[in-house]
Amino acid sequence: MESKIRDLIVPLSQRLIKQLTASLEAAKADHLTLMAIEVLVAKLIANFALELLSGLLAILFQNTKPTIVSCQNCHKKMPLQGYLSRTVISLFGRFSYKRAFYYCRACKQSRTPFDEQLALGERTCSPRLQRIVAFLSAHLSFSTVSATVSECFDVEVSAEAVRQISEEVGRQCQDWEQQQRQSYEQQEVDKRPDSRMPKTWVIEADGKLVGFQEGGFQEVKVGVIYDVAQRVEPNTGRKELLKREVVARRCGWQEFSKDFWAAMKRAGVKDGDRLVAVADGAHSMEQIFAFVAPEATRIRDFYHVAERIQAIAEVRFGEGVDEGKAWAKAKLEKLKESEVEKVIRSIAHLKIETKTGEETRRQVLGYLRNHSEAMDYRSYREEGLPIGSGAVEGGCRLIGARTNGCGRRWGESGCDAVVALRVTVLNDRLDKIRPMPQLALNLAA
Repeated sequence: MESKIRDLIVPLSQRLIKQLTASLEAAKADHLTLMAIEVLVAKLIANFALELLSGLLAILFQNTKPTIVSCQNCHKKMPLQGYLSRTVISLFGRFSYKRAFYYCRACKQSRTPFDEQLALGERTCSPRLQRIVAFLSAHLSFSTVSATVSECFDVEVSAEAVRQISEEVGRQCQDWEQQQRQSYEQQEVDKRPDSRMPKTWVIEADGKLVGFQEGGFQEVKVGVIYDVAQRVEPNTGRKELLKREVVARRCGWQEFSKDFWAAMKRAGVKDGDRLVAVADGAHSMEQIFAFVAPEATRIRDFYHVAERIQAIAEVRFGEGVDEGKAWAKAKLEKLKESEVEKVIRSIAHLKIETKTGEETRRQVLGYLRNHSEAMDYRSYREEGLPIGSGAVEGGCRLIGARTNGCGRRWGESGCDAVVALRVTVLNDRLDKIRPMPQLALNLAA
C-alpha cells in the first residue's frame, strides 16, 4: 500500500512544486500580498487534493469489480451493461470515475455496486459536501448557502441543488423525530437514580407564524426544555442558557405534545425531578403542559402580563404619557412582590371613560384573576426560577431566523423539512442523521 501511495503522491508533489514555482515567478513581487498568496496556495492544494482523491479511489478499489450482481427486487443475476462515467462534486472540485453498470430488464432496476460501496446516493455532491450544505442550510437561505460554498471552497453548487439536499436531509431528520415519538410515546419518565439529586426543569412553549406560498400564515409550535442549573448570569441582569433542548414542528397541540414528551426524555427529565412551566397562558400551550406535565408549577410570563398593565395605563392616561408610565411601573413592582390582589383592586377602581377602555379593563382583570395563582413572582425569584419565557422567545427567534424574512414563502413539505433540519442542528444532532466517519489519523507514523 505504501509504495502505491508513494507512486501516486510523488508525481503530484513534483507537479505542485513546478506549478507553485511558475506561478510565483510569473507574479510581480509587489503584487504578492498575503491574500494573493493564500488564494494561490488554496487553489493549488485543492487541485492536488482532487487528483489525490481520484488516485486513491483507483488504488483502494481497482480490484473490487463484482463478478455477480443480483437484482434487489427479483434476486436474479443482473447482466453487466458496460462501464459508465460518473461526475462528483467534492470539496476540492469536480472529478469523474468509471464504474460497472448492471440492469435487470424484467424489473427495470439498475445497480452500480461501486457507487454503493462508496456510499454515494443519487446526488452529484459528495456526502461530505452534502453534510456541509445541510449544516449551512439550517442557518442560511439556499441562495446564501450556494454563495457561501463558492466563497469558501471555490465550488459551484446551485441554490436549487442546495434546496434539494437540505430538504432530503430534513426529511431524514423528520423520520428520526418520528421514531423518537413512537419510541417514547408509551414510556413513562425514567426513574431517577438514588445517587442523583432531583433537578428542576423549566419547560416553555410558544408559536411562530410562517408565511406560505398559497398565501396566509401557519404556526410552527416551538418548545424549550432546560435544567434551571444551566441558566447562568454572565453579566448583571442578563441570563444565558448553557444547554437546552429545542423542539419545533408545524402541527396541532396533540401531535406537538408527543414531540415535547420525547424532547423531555432526551433532555434527561427523570421521575422525582421538579417541572416548572412558563408561558403566557394561551389555551393551546396550556393543553400541551397538561399533557406532558400536569403536575408542573405554573408561571405566567411576566412580560406578557406587563403588556396588559401597559395597555391599562394607555387607556387611562394616554399613550406615552409620563404619568401613565409611572403608574404602570409602580404596578409592575407590586406584581414582582406578588401583590396581585392590590394590582387588581387598583385597576378596578381606575376612572376610565371610554367603552374601548372599559373593554380593555374587563379583559385585563379577567386575565389577572384567572392566572393569579401563577403570578407569585417574589417566590419564583427567591427560588431562582425564571419569571419570563425568554428561552422559548429566543427559540422562536431561532426558528424565525431561518423560516421568516423578506420574500420567504414556503410549501408545507419544504417548511417541515427545513424546520426539522434547523432543530437537529440547534440540538447538535446532525451526527444522528449524517454521521462523520470515525477514522484514526496517525500523525506520528
